[in-house]
Amino acid sequence: MSGEAARLSKLLFEAREMVDMFGEVVEERTGNPAPECRRVRDEIDAYRAEHGWSPHGFGGEVR
Repeated sequence: MSGEAARLSKLLFEAREMVDMFGEVVEERTGNPAPECRRVRDEIDAYRAEHGWSPHGFGGEVR
């Protein structure tokens, strides 16, 4: 994996974690679902999967 791909993998994983945590906070405080947060999280997960990147973190991706 190139340095740029590894950097993108790390940034996307960190963004995914932040979006997921933010969605949980919104849901807890409002009592309503946060579908926009879930959609963005799921799109990041799909992008990472398309590139063969680990769903459990970054580093050691196959491509």
